[in-house]
Amino acid sequence: AMKRIPRLIFVLVLSGILILTGCGNEKETKAALEFRFYRSAAGDAKLMSDKILMTCINRKLISLNFQTGDVINTEIETDWLSVLPEENIAICTNHHYELTIAYMNDDGTVKSQEVILKNDSADFMIDPAIIKIDGMYYITLTFLNGTMNASEFDAENGQYTINCYCTRDLKRIEYLSQVTTDYRNLEDVKLAYNDGKMYLVYEKETRDK
Repeated sequence: AMKRIPRLIFVLVLSGILILTGCGNEKETKAALEFRFYRSAAGDAKLMSDKILMTCINRKLISLNFQTGDVINTEIETDWLSVLPEENIAICTNHHYELTIAYMNDDGTVKSQEVILKNDSADFMIDPAIIKIDGMYYITLTFLNGTMNASEFDAENGQYTINCYCTRDLKRIEYLSQVTTDYRNLEDVKLAYNDGKMYLVYEKETRDK
């Protein structure tokens, strides 16, 4: 059967630009420190809900519960992650070239997990993104060969390639297409959908940061 695939539009977001909304609002907003991790390597962080933050600490998937103050170590090996809040799903990639689907409970604990893709064709498999459209899940993965996050101007960037996949059951995943490839840092990918079009938003850096 033919799959109905939404048109994919690519939007380049300039790194270093932060869009602030409500700057002229008279109401004062204050930030509060909720969690602090000492001597830890922190990675991606995504809000699953208004009370649960998913993040990577020391290469493990961690749930932070703002209501209870609980810090839950899921023991899932994770270096990069994305979430699908409407279904309490986290997708994770790691240095073992695995794509893991984690089904979460409302309190931030893990209901179940499954590795649905293993790939060692690149040096790294990073920055997953996920969206669900008309019963189909679309997932992008960024493959990197060579240097990650080259920050010096005399250093050569590795080759970043963003690939798109689809799945209806989050078990059998099908490759759709290569989205883009470049010898620049292609990072922080996000998928969005509006008016029949799927958008891929990402950073494209000449040098890291």
